[in-house]
Amino acid sequence: MPKVSEGAFRWPDDAQDPTNPGEFAARLIAAIEEAKAVSYDSLADKLGCDLSELMKACRNLSMNHGHDKLSSRSLHFYFQHHSDRLAALSRDKSFHN
Repeated sequence: MPKVSEGAFRWPDDAQDPTNPGEFAARLIAAIEEAKAVSYDSLADKLGCDLSELMKACRNLSMNHGHDKLSSRSLHFYFQHHSDRLAALSRDKSFHN
C-alpha cells in the first residue's frame, strides 16, 4: 500500500521503476514545491517515504527520464532557497518584536 503524505500526494509502490515516469515526476515536483522542505530528510518526512527511496527515485527520474528539476543540484538549490526564506522570515519576526 502506498504511503500517504500530509497532502494529496501518495508515494507509489513503483517509485523506483514507475509505470508512468512522466506523470510520477510531475506529481512529485508539485508535491516537492508544496512541501517547502529545507532538506532531503524533511522532504522525505513530508512525502511519506524513506530518505533512500526519495533519493533513488529522484536520481532515476533525473538521470534516466530527463527530469532535471529532480536532480540533486536542483534540489540543493530548492532546499537552500527555502532555508534562506525561513531565515529571513525569522529575522523579520524577531526585528518586529
